[in-house]
Amino acid sequence: MPISFFEPPPAAELTEPSVIKLTEKDDEWGPFTDSLIMLRQLNVERLSVLLKTSSKIYWHLNLRSVDEKVFGLLEEFGQAVHQFHEHYRDFGAEVRSLDFQLSGLKRGHVVAALMERLAEHCSVILGADYLQWHVSKELEDYESFRFVHDYTSTRILELSIERAGVQSRRVRIFLRRGPP
Repeated sequence: MPISFFEPPPAAELTEPSVIKLTEKDDEWGPFTDSLIMLRQLNVERLSVLLKTSSKIYWHLNLRSVDEKVFGLLEEFGQAVHQFHEHYRDFGAEVRSLDFQLSGLKRGHVVAALMERLAEHCSVILGADYLQWHVSKELEDYESFRFVHDYTSTRILELSIERAGVQSRRVRIFLRRGPP
């Protein structure tokens, strides 16, 4: 079995059918593509993978109204997702320690339990990730006006809270052009 079998699924790219390219535009930071990305219903395992691999999370709350109990549950869920995400973003040499790994499991169980409680209140979580590219230019040689381009990427996770029954939704994203 190839090693790629064990790697997480790749981020959505413009060539995948889950992303629809609307228009190409330019602004003061350079060219970008106005696109739509498909968010799909997530189970606990897929949400866990996305949280471990993403750099930023953008939320969409698509519930018209909620009672106080659900409101509190949503706040608790948001905090649990944030803590689980930060756990995997703020690690150093301790990543191989048993305490670090147990803490990650515990945080994952909290998120899973809250997802189950949200399901009891007819709410589901949709999500998808993609790479946002950034380019910086630096003048390397003043005489020849030669520039050096440095490309970096950020994995963005889009999450949406929906009423039960919604299995997918398209959301607008703005993608900077990737490396050449």
